[in-house]
Amino acid sequence: MLIQLAIKNFKSVRDEQIIDFYAPFKRDERAENTFPQPESKIRVLRAVGFYGPNAAGKTTVFDALGTIIEMIVDPDFKPEKNIKWYNPYRFDPVLRSSPTTIELEFALPVSGILPYRSFRYEVSYDKTHYVNERLYAVPITGRRVTLFSRGERDTYKTIKVNSGLLKEGERIPFFKNQAYISAVWKAADAPETLRTIASYLCGEFRLVKYFKTSAIRSLSRGKIAAALLPYADFGIKGVVERKRTIDPERIATMQKYLSKEEFEATLASMKKRNDTVEYEFSHTDDNDVKGLIKLDEESDGTQAFFRILPRVLEDLDNGFTMLEDEIDTSMHPFLVEFIIRLFNDPEVNVNNAQLLFSTHNMALLSESLLRKDQIWFAEKRDGVSTYFSLQDFDDKKVTPTSPFASWYAEGRFGSIPRIDYDGFVNAIKRLRKEAANA
Repeated sequence: MLIQLAIKNFKSVRDEQIIDFYAPFKRDERAENTFPQPESKIRVLRAVGFYGPNAAGKTTVFDALGTIIEMIVDPDFKPEKNIKWYNPYRFDPVLRSSPTTIELEFALPVSGILPYRSFRYEVSYDKTHYVNERLYAVPITGRRVTLFSRGERDTYKTIKVNSGLLKEGERIPFFKNQAYISAVWKAADAPETLRTIASYLCGEFRLVKYFKTSAIRSLSRGKIAAALLPYADFGIKGVVERKRTIDPERIATMQKYLSKEEFEATLASMKKRNDTVEYEFSHTDDNDVKGLIKLDEESDGTQAFFRILPRVLEDLDNGFTMLEDEIDTSMHPFLVEFIIRLFNDPEVNVNNAQLLFSTHNMALLSESLLRKDQIWFAEKRDGVSTYFSLQDFDDKKVTPTSPFASWYAEGRFGSIPRIDYDGFVNAIKRLRKEAANA
């Protein structure tokens, strides 16, 4: 579970920004939207949503978590390569070549896997090498423990690894442009504790960019949709799931006009493409006449909900952190609200999964859906992104029952687009005049 994220000198973030999933206990707010951190009285938020103008830096938060996955998996690693995810703040000549820093505090979702309450991973890197990299653990009792610590000049011989993890004389080799946690993850003989943590981080943050939509347990996407879509007011009564087939007449025509080599190559390509499943949805009209509609003929909203639904169930089932940048794309606000409610509902979210999302939809900015500390804003001034929570506002002025959406629309919280309508119109007139005189 994600507890805290800190970012510095990364894309549009210049100064350190901290995003908290910590949930201070308040009797007048929605306690069900939180859950306890393992072996602790501290509570953590089930969902956090980001608001803000386009290009304010919302996506940067998701990219920072994606970078952790990239640096661990790093499938194209070569010792002579630069670090490809180095992307510092570019509008400062000093920071343009300074290290990026990402810090991540997290806890494994199941207590008892490791004898620690939480962990903190800190990493700094530039274009060519890792400057610092540390992993701390907070035991259930006692002080913080350093699991490993790597400085700019450290090699596999000098890196400091907790004596309880490696036997005397054991070493895990790594290169200056390789994260130590990545070397650990790829080493078969690495300490189980470190491999468990690295594997957890690889699988914890569920970004579409890194994970294909999969089914929950043994259920297919079609079975999930058939069970749930009838309750979502799409007019869908059932789902038909079938493998794609190749038309025999088309094969015969190909054999007739293509050479043997061309025919075999084309057929192999077609078989590869057809190794997928087609979905059709059954609908009933007013006369109770049933008809089938293909997925790509359904509305954009139906398609979007159909594709996201298995991911939602998988993440809820496994206690993952679901990352959904622009969650409301093509979907009705009520459907998005439904997804957020699933994560906030302790009867459904029994494994303490989390949802981090961004949106522009003010209908979701509801005091009946989200706590103040679940609502975050991204704002950019002079090219610099900053992040702040609704919890940062005075409790006496912004209460848990305040009309969040209308106050945000009025600009009371900032983080809204500043549009110069008159300037825009005058620019259009100038362009038209230039076009007419050209």
